[in-house]
Amino acid sequence: MHKKFRKKRKINILHKGFILVSPNKKINIKLEEIYQNIYIYDTDRFCYVYLIDKNKVKKQIQSVRYDLKIGNDWITIIWFDNCHEGRLHQHILTELGSQYEISFPTNLKKNADLEYLIKWSKNNLEKNWLNYRRHFYNINKSKIKNLLDYL
Repeated sequence: MHKKFRKKRKINILHKGFILVSPNKKINIKLEEIYQNIYIYDTDRFCYVYLIDKNKVKKQIQSVRYDLKIGNDWITIIWFDNCHEGRLHQHILTELGSQYEISFPTNLKKNADLEYLIKWSKNNLEKNWLNYRRHFYNINKSKIKNLLDYL
């Protein structure tokens, strides 16, 4: 009688401070969030948030984003992250005051070099932030006007 043996595959998934090595075994790895805000104007900023390990090696992009100040609140218009299957995704807020967003993957390789993904995301925002801002204002003109009149 032959027994079929199935080889267990090691899985490395970053998930809330743990790396799962196998389905039954967890290794606790302490990760730290690093925040960096770069102000373009008083009402516009880029914010970079990523996780690093104790050796200061970047492990995951939490968000590379463009924020817009409307009234007294900072609103994230567009952001990139690689929390979904290791692939860089772009998220766009569609409507002010709504939790709905459009999310779609970029056409970069899955599990590409993290430094390259961060650099690509930063370059995209630096090139296109004004277009993202105009697009958001055009969609939400009346809501922004009402909000600013209220304040």
